[in-house]
Amino acid sequence: MEKLSDTSSKISCDNYFTQTNEAKMFKPSSAILIIEDEIELITLYYEQAADIFGQVYVATTLTEAKKILKEKHIDGVLLDDYLPDGRGLSLLETLSSKEYNCPALIITAVTSIANIQRIIGKSVFKFMYKPVHLKELQATLLSFKEYIEKNRQAVELKSKTEVTKFALERVSKQYGLTIRETDVIEHSIRTKNNTDLAHQLFISHGTIKRHWQNIFNKTNLRSKEEIIDLIAKHNITSYRHHQAL
Repeated sequence: MEKLSDTSSKISCDNYFTQTNEAKMFKPSSAILIIEDEIELITLYYEQAADIFGQVYVATTLTEAKKILKEKHIDGVLLDDYLPDGRGLSLLETLSSKEYNCPALIITAVTSIANIQRIIGKSVFKFMYKPVHLKELQATLLSFKEYIEKNRQAVELKSKTEVTKFALERVSKQYGLTIRETDVIEHSIRTKNNTDLAHQLFISHGTIKRHWQNIFNKTNLRSKEEIIDLIAKHNITSYRHHQAL
């Protein structure tokens, strides 16, 4: 199979993929990075991925891949192991780090059992051997997209939960709320009914009312809706702080 680095007389790879990308109407969605150096496989992977993912980037070397990972937001990587400037599997440590949290679909030539064992637990979605049949590739890419979306939703939910807790801490400190009063506000974000709230916190309905009255007095607000709005305003500040960390 022809290597991309050996095809200087052929149409520019960058121009080809730019034209192909612009010809398609993408909706904002997940971004995938294809790391492969064989032109025929790049074309195959790109054409299939472009119908599934919102953005598709291509790198033919480890150097190019690292540059794209730093400059672009990548949700998933289709990775070959044998590249002109090194082994693709060497990227797995980086991809599985907290900074990237980027799962990989590995499609490569036959490799050793030792290499397969080494990648276990490194955010690998699936390991496949070349050649890959078209229908298998299509089905795998669809499954990979679903996996990426679920993974991203889980991360976003965790992030939102952390941001909300940070905002609650700020409000609690600002207005001198007790731990129990803060618990009441936190649970009320998800539970609108005082009776359910009382059950969740294992306290009486009357105690819930007393906590709310204390919260209103301390914040100089008069309704739960105003309290939630107050948390929401602090959430914006907390989100910016959280993103800067």
